[in-house]
Amino acid sequence: MRLHTGEWLGPYEIASLLGVGGGGEVYKAFDPRLDRIVAIKIPPAAAVLDSSRRAFLKDEGRAISGAGAN
Repeated sequence: MRLHTGEWLGPYEIASLLGVGGGGEVYKAFDPRLDRIVAIKIPPAAAVLDSSRRAFLKDEGRAISGAGAN
């Protein structure tokens, strides 16, 4: 799923592609609700279908955001 600058993904406006790898695509985006720049990771379809990989992605998101695991 390749996104482009200026495209919207839900409430996020895509600014640029930061990187592509085995873990998916990572984009720099703007969140107007929080008035800040965020990173959005689009995982490969296989990661979404695998429960252990979904758990890893959730943990990764919590760690990066500073939210901590619950």
